[in-house]
Amino acid sequence: DDPDSNPEFYSYNHVFMPYCTGDTWSGTRNPPLTPDHNDFYFAGHQNINATIAHLDETVGITSTATDVLLSGSSAGGIGSFGNADWFYEHYFDNTVVNVKAAPVSGTYFPGPVVFYEEFIAGITTTINDFASEYLSWWFGTVFDESCAAALGPDDQHRCWDYSGLYNHIASPIFVAENRFDQNQINDVLLCPTSRNNSRTDDFIADFGAIMTQGLLDTVRGERGVSKGDGLFSPSCFDHTSAFCMEGGQVIELQDDASTEVRLRDMLPKWFTDGTADDGDAHQLVDTCESDMPCNKHCYCQ
Repeated sequence: DDPDSNPEFYSYNHVFMPYCTGDTWSGTRNPPLTPDHNDFYFAGHQNINATIAHLDETVGITSTATDVLLSGSSAGGIGSFGNADWFYEHYFDNTVVNVKAAPVSGTYFPGPVVFYEEFIAGITTTINDFASEYLSWWFGTVFDESCAAALGPDDQHRCWDYSGLYNHIASPIFVAENRFDQNQINDVLLCPTSRNNSRTDDFIADFGAIMTQGLLDTVRGERGVSKGDGLFSPSCFDHTSAFCMEGGQVIELQDDASTEVRLRDMLPKWFTDGTADDGDAHQLVDTCESDMPCNKHCYCQ
């Protein structure tokens, strides 16, 4: 709520939803699968539905709001992608409200990815289908409707995966994503980067290349550009900690401090003024020349 550090959004009403369901905001598993699994309820998607319904009942959000931004980071980023169209279509479709989504560090997965141990063994079997099919079954995931219709019942699980979902999303999207997402590299794909050797370096570089191509195939591709979608992608080895509206990561356009650009410079302008006619005008990707993390400002100031 500080107009100096957050001049565009400081005066907005904020609704904070803590993440406590462990299902990337997609779940509807209630009751659980069997009596033997009675500790596992997943209701992330239902929580979003209940929250908006409550806000509509108490403050009339669907009739009084003029601008609505759906955003989340990490699991919340996954959920922002997965719920963006549902959020608009079920609550704001017949209104003139400016509704957009800004997922942060939610591109699980940017393309075909493999576990670190398989990578160093030369095994190329990807985890994407296994992860999306198992997780969406376990969570009782609600899929993006247009994605599920396009992929069909046998493959709709891929709508949980960013690389399968993005090109079916109709809502305006601003993607904030590090080229070298630390959580995916360390915690999901199990690369022990603390060892810092040639094999881990090769894995990090390979993941960076997958992320670069994945963004080219989605937000930087025909679909994203035709919608005027936004992108801020620094060459950082980080997850969410440096994506902040006060300070934050910097992408240098030239070797000149006056050309430094931050997320806080791009997201508000895209949200308030961005249209489909803008093409890729609201997209910025780090151009420091290295296949390893090379941004020098990967921290919140």
